[in-house]
Amino acid sequence: MEKRQERASGIELLRIACMLMIIAHHYFVHGGFSTASIAVNRGQGMFVQMLQMFGRPACLIFALTSGYFLVGRSRERHGRRIVPLLAEQWFYSVAILVVVLAFRLRSVSPLEAVCSLVPALFGHWYIVGYLMLYILIPFLDPWLRSMEKRTNRRLLLALFLLWSVIPTFTLYDWHFDERDLFPVMYLIGGYIRLHGEGKYPNGRNLAVSLGSAGLMLLSVALINTWGYRVRNADIVGWATYFGDYNSTPGVVFAVSTFLFFSRLGFTSRTVNGLAGSMVGIYLLHDDDLIRELLWKGLSPNAAHISSVWVHEPVKVLAVFAVCLAIDLLRRATVERVFLKGFKRLCAAWDRKHTPAGQRR
Repeated sequence: MEKRQERASGIELLRIACMLMIIAHHYFVHGGFSTASIAVNRGQGMFVQMLQMFGRPACLIFALTSGYFLVGRSRERHGRRIVPLLAEQWFYSVAILVVVLAFRLRSVSPLEAVCSLVPALFGHWYIVGYLMLYILIPFLDPWLRSMEKRTNRRLLLALFLLWSVIPTFTLYDWHFDERDLFPVMYLIGGYIRLHGEGKYPNGRNLAVSLGSAGLMLLSVALINTWGYRVRNADIVGWATYFGDYNSTPGVVFAVSTFLFFSRLGFTSRTVNGLAGSMVGIYLLHDDDLIRELLWKGLSPNAAHISSVWVHEPVKVLAVFAVCLAIDLLRRATVERVFLKGFKRLCAAWDRKHTPAGQRR
């Protein structure tokens, strides 16, 4: 029997790193830090602002990865990927609702209960955006694959200018939504998959990634310094401006970082196995019902701003580890049973709808 080939682990390792970036981002944005406390605690405030800068570019990387792997796949394979994802989302949403109600961790309104029971429509914005992308893929995919490389490149350049460069450097509100990142990143990932990653050395990708990351961190330092000198807390609040979803340095960081990791030629079953839990970690730690409890109730983030050098890394790693352990348990039990039943249903569907002469 032919031995099954393991997936390359560079992109899987990047998924793990991105989830840590997202948790660090949530530590700040959901942690109850006021602009005044950030301004008073200069070094500590700048530290948490810098660590949260990469959470949204990490979301770009996840969406770009989807485009890279999904382009050119059949509609059946698209559908068979989204069903387990929606099932995982529903499982965690309902499980968290049951735990919160059973242990009376907080009050739950009727509207919140409905949202938890139907998370595909009212749940995490990222999963909703991902579902929207899946609906659009049957239309985007043939169009993308039929496009000449030169035309495709021009399209991406136009999108980059309209979606990222102009809004970033003109401060003009073009009314883009965070879900807009999905089709844009899908097209970028699809281009990389269809036309290659470039013949230049991978060190160039690393240099661009580190350079754009350095510019993002430098912007935090410079804007904070300006705010401190003029004693204006509002200016300090603008320090994370270049960490937005369509920020030009963030987009450059996301694409170059993906290109670098996609060309790392190594394979690790451990890395691949852990990477399979990144969606579960996201669904667990950022659920609407427990978000405030996690960041403001349990060892409140804002109350530890004076010791944030230690508190943030420890809490981020603890959240990652606990959620990882829970999801590994789910995958070994609930998901295994679900996937067996789902595969049987898919096989039955194929037998019924595939002509006898085309069956393997």
